[in-house]
Amino acid sequence: MTEAQLRDAGPEVQRRAMPPETVLHYQLDARDALAWERLNPQGRKLRRMGIGRGLVGGMGLLTLSSRVLPASVPALHSSAVAGALFALPLGLLMLMQRLALRRHVREAMPEPVGVRLELWKRRIAEHRSDRAAPLVLGAASVREVIETDRHVFVHASSGTIIVPATAFADAAAKRAFAAYWDKVSG
Repeated sequence: MTEAQLRDAGPEVQRRAMPPETVLHYQLDARDALAWERLNPQGRKLRRMGIGRGLVGGMGLLTLSSRVLPASVPALHSSAVAGALFALPLGLLMLMQRLALRRHVREAMPEPVGVRLELWKRRIAEHRSDRAAPLVLGAASVREVIETDRHVFVHASSGTIIVPATAFADAAAKRAFAAYWDKVSG
């Protein structure tokens, strides 16, 4: 129907949505979500801030131990002990960050989910079995496209679409998908 025919037909006639050009079916599991959480720009920033805090904590622990420990204990003032005291808070912090990240991913995706990804020229719709409504991203809303060996991540402020390499026919199709969405993104 033309625009004029639609207008004249009245409100009872609705436009049908154009079918997607391509549809991909795949499954996501906790490993896929963990791969994104490790690359997530917001998460990386928080982890870097934590590392800075761990280094400052190490310097504080080293300073405190050098003032509190008696000078008559020369073994405790060696470079190895100083290095261990400096690295202890940083190591504990990194361990806690890793455990928290894994717990967050397990809570977010406790079991594998089926995904149907519908692709148009300037829009992507991700339908997941664990969500009631699809995540729809227009090309202008895409902030970043990240391609790794095992995934393509299409990131926008409203969410991130994770596409594993297994969803594509081959590596060339994965590269072409990432390059296309990187090119048309806002």
